[in-house]
Amino acid sequence: MDEDINYSNRIKALRKKAGLTQKELAYKTGLAEITIRQYESGKRQPRLEQLRNIASILGVSIGDLVDDWTQFSKNEIEDDLDNNDHKQEVSRTKQVSRQDRMTSTFCKLNDIGQEKAIEQVELLIKIPEYQKGNSSE
Repeated sequence: MDEDINYSNRIKALRKKAGLTQKELAYKTGLAEITIRQYESGKRQPRLEQLRNIASILGVSIGDLVDDWTQFSKNEIEDDLDNNDHKQEVSRTKQVSRQDRMTSTFCKLNDIGQEKAIEQVELLIKIPEYQKGNSSE
């Protein structure tokens, strides 16, 4: 159970540092609020996939939550790495798709429309909730 205590202390401290409530962290991770409470109290140990998700939402590396990798089976680590590689590939594909859509749409505008589009994008990047790292992407 010693690992649970490490998890509980780390998750709780990093959640508070990120300025999130248990309810907010639960919502952002897609977990139940009771699950977050159980992780933080040491009553339940998160799976590796859940730890990666929590770390991502808190803006830290999974290494900030895991100090003893021997507690995970080789299969669990391999599955997690395979799953994470797939998620990264899907994310890259979505990014390219958005860029293609943006370029295609932008090219349909005349010079005046393109200038207006650029102005609007420049305004959007000043709004924190639309900046990378400030949303639940």
